[in-house]
Amino acid sequence: MLVGGFQTKGLRLFDLRDSASKPRGPSTKAVYGVCGDPFNEHRVASFSDNILHVWDMRSFDKPIATHESSHKAISQIQWSPTRYGLLGAVTKDSPDFRLLDLQHTHVMRDDHDPVLLERSFNATDGRAITSFSWHPHLENRVLFGTTTNTMHDVKVMERITLNWSKTHHLLWACGRETRYLSDISAPELVLHVINDDISMRMKIRATNGYGLNVDKFAENSALLAGDNRPEAMWTALDAIRNVEGLDSMDGMTFRGIRNVLAGETGKAKSTAAMSVWEGTPYAGRKDGVPIYTSNERDIILRLCGWSLNKDSTLESLLYQEQYERAAALCVFHFELRKAIEILQTASKKGENYRHLSIVAVALSGFTDDQPSLWRSLSSTITPEIEEPYLRAVLLFLSSSRSEGVLKRISTDTDLQLEDRIAFACTFLNDSVLTDFVKDLAEHFTSKGLLEGLILTGFGTEGIDLVQNYVDKTSDVQTASLLTALVLTREWSEDPRPHRWVEDYREVLDSWMLWEARAIFDVYNNRLKGGGPRMPRQIVATCTFCGKSIAHNASSQSVSGRGDKLLFPKTPNVSEIPKVMACSSCGKSLPRCALCQIHMGTPTNMGFVTGEMDDAGTLLAKKINPIEKWFTWCQSCRHGGHASHLAEWFREHSECAVTGCSCKCMMIESGCATVTKSRRRIATSN
Repeated sequence: MLVGGFQTKGLRLFDLRDSASKPRGPSTKAVYGVCGDPFNEHRVASFSDNILHVWDMRSFDKPIATHESSHKAISQIQWSPTRYGLLGAVTKDSPDFRLLDLQHTHVMRDDHDPVLLERSFNATDGRAITSFSWHPHLENRVLFGTTTNTMHDVKVMERITLNWSKTHHLLWACGRETRYLSDISAPELVLHVINDDISMRMKIRATNGYGLNVDKFAENSALLAGDNRPEAMWTALDAIRNVEGLDSMDGMTFRGIRNVLAGETGKAKSTAAMSVWEGTPYAGRKDGVPIYTSNERDIILRLCGWSLNKDSTLESLLYQEQYERAAALCVFHFELRKAIEILQTASKKGENYRHLSIVAVALSGFTDDQPSLWRSLSSTITPEIEEPYLRAVLLFLSSSRSEGVLKRISTDTDLQLEDRIAFACTFLNDSVLTDFVKDLAEHFTSKGLLEGLILTGFGTEGIDLVQNYVDKTSDVQTASLLTALVLTREWSEDPRPHRWVEDYREVLDSWMLWEARAIFDVYNNRLKGGGPRMPRQIVATCTFCGKSIAHNASSQSVSGRGDKLLFPKTPNVSEIPKVMACSSCGKSLPRCALCQIHMGTPTNMGFVTGEMDDAGTLLAKKINPIEKWFTWCQSCRHGGHASHLAEWFREHSECAVTGCSCKCMMIESGCATVTKSRRRIATSN
């Protein structure tokens, strides 16, 4: 076949095998540079001015792809002899070399027209290209001629397509080569990025049992693998459980501080009492700051570690060496002398706390008289203090403790959330406190901050908060573990918590963490009645009649009129039926390809005797250990006991059945693993 371009007639196709046949072809202006695709005998390309056409000679009426150059007129085109569907082109007075990649896109139907993807690069250091030629054998090697009578030998770099696996491996194709980068062989910079990724952190957490400690939730924070954002949530869950008197087998139903504050009637009322400075000359004064109390506020204070829990909270803070916070807690409870003692003791702990002695001296000069020199000087230096709790203490003592000052302390984001809430519950009236908690809950919900669950509770607003957290961090693991603890109607009916759980289960499966997935399933269903029972999905069938060969226990206990199955006792070894033939057609079941024992034959014929120890008794009761389970090739359907096949495929790749040439180990995605302690089959999908 010969294709030619004629300026007045277009393209013409000549069949040199038949001299009597008439040439045929389309009428087109694209008659220049006609060249055939070396990888497709039916495809040719041609151009005219700045328009390039690709033709299929089997359907020569119209081009199968057209590309219009936005630059100058095309001067030469040529197919790559080493790459399928790659067309090179140059334009007049231009140093750029254009690569047109013919990609077939299948959208809605298989016969969709191909498209030309263009990319270009400067190949000759700014010199205009006059001609070019592909190397006939070396991939992507091109020789260029320029207007300055110079030659340039250039290797065209391929587009690199990166693929990131769920197991943190990087795979990319470069021409005909495939490159692979594992998380072990990666450079330090890449390793830093990998280790900082949330999926890597989730994998490390899952292998360490993160979130499964239900006795003390706060201990899960030690397994966060460098991401401390969920830490406050676990501490809050402990506080909620302690206040509500729950144990490890009770589900979370807390409605949130916002709902607690509203009370049963929707608007709880508080009573006010004036504050009293203990251990100071001002202890007997009647004026001071009003402290608001109610049953609802008392619950909130206990959640935050104040009120009745104050002493234990102080001990915990001192143990953690949070001396400034402990002193502030005492001041906010009007125990100024105790705060000074804490600061004085802390100043002797080392150089880092030496400055606290000066703070203790400053507090010892406190006077509640207005105006006073102490108040004036303290107000001046308060904004310059960087430590948030010392700043809050001086602001509280040196000011008039008006509503504006109290709100300023409550809204200080440098303070811990529970201290801000407890401070507001102590000093703000009902209307101001309600607005404060509402704004705080909306803020934490929009930001997806998990510690805000103590405000929202486990209702719809709590689901919104966790969803925002997942959207910002992709941490479906923490969301799923939290879902397993919650037993509210909103969380059971809303589809989002169920979607977090399913996504996390899929992630664990993709990492082949089967044991972690199974443990999570048990953990997730322990408070929900075990979850729905999944029907049997896979059964072994008879080779001859095609019916299930699984033993039907109902045949052993049928009472005649549809009675339920009865299992009065656990059968011992001798009572379990040995199914070695199909119950429908009576044909023998398949044999192991290596030991020739029928499927269904008990592989452990031991029985329990009085002379056996505990290990021997357990072994005798175990009819079929997993090493003796049947497995088979999905291609040739031959198989046998798992341990026998594992042993066979350690040295062979073909099927163990005589006359079968199936490459079972190469076809199947499974792999046989034999350890010193036991043999097992590990199959990966």
